[in-house]
Parts: sequence; C-alpha cells; structure tokens
Amino acid sequence: NEIELELVKIWQELLGVDRVGIYDDFFELGGHSLLATRLVSMIRKELEVEISIREIFSHTTISSLGSHVSVQSEGV
Repeated sequence: NEIELELVKIWQELLGVDRVGIYDDFFELGGHSLLATRLVSMIRKELEVEISIREIFSHTTISSLGSHVSVQSEGV
C-alpha cells in the first residue's frame, strides 16, 4: 500500500540499501538506535504521523510498522 511504499523509500535512504522487502527487519538490515531516532523524524516529516522510538523497536518490519502507522494516521 501507499504507506508501505513510503516506508520502503525512507528505509532505503536511511539504511543505504537498494532493496527492502516488507518483511525485512530494520535492525537486521543495519538499523540501530540512532537510525531509529532518524527514522521517527523522517516518518513525522514524510507521513505526518507521530510515533515513538519504542514503536520502532516493537514494529521492526515495513509490514508491521505500516499497519501501525495506518492506525495512527486514522486516529489523527
């Protein structure tokens, strides 16, 4: 879906990888706590959704995070 596509673009830019699947794990692709902080910032900017760093650690795949962000954006 559209949110997952945006998240893929963000992850590719942030992690410096060419391909990201929706079931790839952020931390297995090279993500760490500092990049998680930048990820939160980029999601706020690009998707205009407030999420916490804790949520990045709970939703480590595009699929899971995309579903979570969808729910968050509906609640706004």
